[in-house]
Amino acid sequence: GLDEPVYTPRGVIWRKGSIPATILFLESIIESSQLLDKDYGWCRPFEYLKYLERCYIGGGIFDHDIVQDRGKVIQVINTSAIALYYINLCSSLGCKDEMLLGESKIITKRICGAICRDGFWPYLFPSIPQKWLYFISGFIRIPQRILRLYNRILGDSSVFFGDSLHQAVALFYLLKGMKVLGRDDVGALKSANMGWGFLKDKFGFDKNSGAFDFSWEQLPRQFRYSNFMDTST
Repeated sequence: GLDEPVYTPRGVIWRKGSIPATILFLESIIESSQLLDKDYGWCRPFEYLKYLERCYIGGGIFDHDIVQDRGKVIQVINTSAIALYYINLCSSLGCKDEMLLGESKIITKRICGAICRDGFWPYLFPSIPQKWLYFISGFIRIPQRILRLYNRILGDSSVFFGDSLHQAVALFYLLKGMKVLGRDDVGALKSANMGWGFLKDKFGFDKNSGAFDFSWEQLPRQFRYSNFMDTST
């Protein structure tokens, strides 16, 4: 896999074998080859399933990078959606005998099961108690100071932690993964509609202009590499 540079106050840190860096690069090569009607030879998608196996934690969840320390894994939801797309792509191209192909339904179910009642995908896969807390917060007003303390303690793993770009990428690759297989998955379509509904509610349009509301995103507490208020959304 390709390493991904992360810019920090201490300088550049390299994430080893990043799924987004690797799969998005391969995706661009594959689609460019199709547009140019040119086979570059070295780009055979199924060969990279072995790399994804090294990122797979199990139970439908991938680490963001190649798993080196089982005690320190980053279970980002949109990363699993990117991996799912690539696995489904390989399946559509006729690759049949890889371990991950048999995990496709489990991965899809895990991604769909992580979505909250209003269509929000948090940054990391939430636990059941966290999902219940998110659900309750929609009906009972939890004091902001309590939520701020909760989010400070849990950080990125809080069920309230997420951003619009993460949401859009999770939705895009869930849909793209279904598209390459050429068949619908009722559960995945339901989750996709919920995820799109969450984003759609943030748009505002009038006769001459449109805008997107980023105000729901949490502000980072310190300088950090992030997608918050990202125009890429």
